Amino acid sequence: MTEDPALTVILLTRNGARTIGRQLEALANQTSSEPWELLVVDNGSSDRTLEIVEEYRSRIPSLRVADASGDRGAAHACNIGAREARGRALAFCHDDDEVGAGWLEAMTSALREHDVVGARLEVDKLNEPWTIAFRGRPQTDGLVSWDLLSGYPPYIFGATLGVTRAAHERIGGFDETILPSSEDMDYCWCALAAGFDLHFAPEAVI
Repeated sequence: MTEDPALTVILLTRNGARTIGRQLEALANQTSSEPWELLVVDNGSSDRTLEIVEEYRSRIPSLRVADASGDRGAAHACNIGAREARGRALAFCHDDDEVGAGWLEAMTSALREHDVVGARLEVDKLNEPWTIAFRGRPQTDGLVSWDLLSGYPPYIFGATLGVTRAAHERIGGFDETILPSSEDMDYCWCALAAGFDLHFAPEAVI
């Protein structure tokens, strides 16, 4: 009987052909002291995304693909990914980001000690200066806390989120009625309401 992986990396994509190769390359170069798997969750791509994914099967032997085309949106894709995952913990990432060196090991380590984890964002490498000027540098030295949400607790961006399977099941998954965004904010606040702390993992960089 094959042992369940310690971590399932859930890579969300929809028409990500232009950028997903960079993310897959970064994931292919990760190392881990524990078994892990990569689950690419396709939210209805109509471009070459899945062809590009197939090119990485020889470099990421644990790679699987899940079909999330039945409904649009990140919440739906996240829930499909969590349902199909075999890992004892889940780490979500997106097709237009790039995980840093050591991200996999850092997330796996953090999720041994904490139920809900957020990675650190490094925004300069992939973003234009005007984007950074507009959005700032959130989640670089702590969890997300917008001035607009003064008085509300911080949260974790969905593209950087890690959670144990037990915690995910207790939280109840992502609310698929929240469109087109903010499902990650709602998820984190539901985690807090369920009694979980949100942990910032600066060694895990995206």
